[in-house]
Amino acid sequence: VKYTLEVVLQQKDDTPSEFFPQLLLIFFTRWVYVITSIGFTGIPCGIFAPVFVIGSISGRLVGEILNFMFPGLDIQPSNYAIVGSAAFSGAVTQSISTAVILLELTRQIPLVLPIVLATIIAIYVNRQFTDSIYDVMIRQKDLPAMPEFKLYRSYNKYASDIMKTSMKMLTTSSSYMDVIALLNTSSKTSFPLQDDNSIFLGTVTRKRLETLLSDVGVDLHLKKANNYLTEGLLSDNSQAEMVVDNDGRQINLADPLPFVFRANRDGDSGTGVLEVDSTAFVVSADMSLHRVHFLFTMIGASYIYVTARGKLVGVISKKTLIREINNMKLERLKKKQKRKI
Repeated sequence: VKYTLEVVLQQKDDTPSEFFPQLLLIFFTRWVYVITSIGFTGIPCGIFAPVFVIGSISGRLVGEILNFMFPGLDIQPSNYAIVGSAAFSGAVTQSISTAVILLELTRQIPLVLPIVLATIIAIYVNRQFTDSIYDVMIRQKDLPAMPEFKLYRSYNKYASDIMKTSMKMLTTSSSYMDVIALLNTSSKTSFPLQDDNSIFLGTVTRKRLETLLSDVGVDLHLKKANNYLTEGLLSDNSQAEMVVDNDGRQINLADPLPFVFRANRDGDSGTGVLEVDSTAFVVSADMSLHRVHFLFTMIGASYIYVTARGKLVGVISKKTLIREINNMKLERLKKKQKRKI
């Protein structure tokens, strides 16, 4: 890379016809190296540096051609190499920051305007045909990244159309026995909490539930705790055992959980109390899918709860939203192809 940049950026005294074959040889050699290292080896070999070099070679080729066509003009092909490098790397990554990086590396302040303009135009043109190299690699590796979602009339869907209505949850009347059953039958990291009228109150993390059971002397890893499920105690709370917590108090596992909200707690909530997080992300059931996508993108949440007039009606996970958007894009693409036929 260092040798290539030294050759491309230097101000040659040779005529364009003498230097042009060298540029073509370097260009095709670098192109083959990049395709081989990125596409076939499967080893992380870097993206930005090869793209930077190929862009500088392409810009130098354009500068040499213009210098050959207009010999009377004072054209410096090395400046075209710098502009070409910024434009090509900006188009591939779809990021304007490449122009800033290039200016810091070369310190070519007089070229600020052409570098920035070329980068912006290259990014705009590239976005009309494809995504950035990073988005393409994310799709190839099937990573759970949030795809771009443009607003089309055909995307007439709402949060209620993609939400999951079946979910495990707690209520204000849930007992210790219900928590034992919930933790043994679900691997979720947090659970929604609602009152007896299905009004959404907040969420409770799995860690806090496990801590609460540990405070009252119940260890989910012990056989005795798992026997609560097999001995039929969960279906008949009257048979629930009495346990002694860490403070020496007797606790009936059929009693309701001691919930406390962060806004209402007085200092440290202490042991034997279940703290509720009432700041969970909530959307209305009639919110458009485009706005739901915007919220997931901005706040980076893994899931968002859906309510209707305060009542919990469902939940939307990030994976569900990604799958739905990809299906909608695929359907729209199929409709376009049918129209062309």
